[in-house]
Amino acid sequence: MEQNRQLQAHWAPVSPVALMQALREHYGLAGTLTRFTSECDETFRLDGAEARYTVKLANPAQDAGALAIQTAVLRHVASHAPSLPVPRVVLTLGGEPCADFGGRVLRVLSWLDGQPLCHHLPDASEARQIGTALARLDQGLASYAGPVPDGPMLWDISRIGDHASLADGVDRRWRDLVLRVLDEAAGDSGPWSGQLIHNDFNPHNLLVAPHQASFVTGIIDFGDIVCAPRINDLAVASAYHLARPDWADVAGALIGGYHAAAPLRAEEQARLPMLIAARLALTLMVTEWRARLHPDNLDYILRNHPGALEGLRVLSALSMADRRAWVARSCGGVA
Repeated sequence: MEQNRQLQAHWAPVSPVALMQALREHYGLAGTLTRFTSECDETFRLDGAEARYTVKLANPAQDAGALAIQTAVLRHVASHAPSLPVPRVVLTLGGEPCADFGGRVLRVLSWLDGQPLCHHLPDASEARQIGTALARLDQGLASYAGPVPDGPMLWDISRIGDHASLADGVDRRWRDLVLRVLDEAAGDSGPWSGQLIHNDFNPHNLLVAPHQASFVTGIIDFGDIVCAPRINDLAVASAYHLARPDWADVAGALIGGYHAAAPLRAEEQARLPMLIAARLALTLMVTEWRARLHPDNLDYILRNHPGALEGLRVLSALSMADRRAWVARSCGGVA
């Protein structure tokens, strides 16, 4: 699968001097580049004389068509949900959405200000805004009718069973937790198809302004987009807010914010706890597999592992009936 090839690919980091030359040639841009950590591509901030930009140089194994889909999605959201803080595509001097850099795709996006959510612990009111922002994004994506990703996707939690073999490599201390989730997912008969979703609404992909009226200031990284039920998007987002004592209130507020903006059907509410657990289990499975492949990049690869393990322990301490009662209360219903 293409995403597996990207995750296993190795390449020499680009020379900032050569990249800066390409940016001048293709975009007429100049300034200073700052490299960010990234898993599948090379990402930089460009500080220009008048503006900042995000510069992304694709993984050599990345298919150009997949990147074209991401570009189409960003342009669709900018057109159909213009108030959402998503990156805008910067065109080349020739009016193209990307450029070639030695056979790799070079893209430039507008810069979004804000603090990464991973550096801020949101309270319930802020979490509710996260849920609202995700609902608005899903509503904007619902009308997308352009090209879509082809084939299975590693992070599609509806298809976690397709990657069950990865559980063999999970640490024995918590492997039973993962296997229990795989059993729950195997008994799920919910739909796999749906609409295009972001699929990675995690704290590293959200920019925020803590304690401000407009909390969410940026939604970034559309590299995991997939066609799936919209409830998957909410499950992914919720999964990152369980590793804290007040998880029921905070993650519940996120769910409530989504539901208020885009009401969840009863069957969606019922599936949500299983899908949240699926995301947590898949995070353990994939990150431990990746850590074995790339021991030189453990800090980045395992950054979400401790929270996923704690979140899975939290959910596993509850019966499925209790988990569903929590979701129902979060949506304003009677448990």
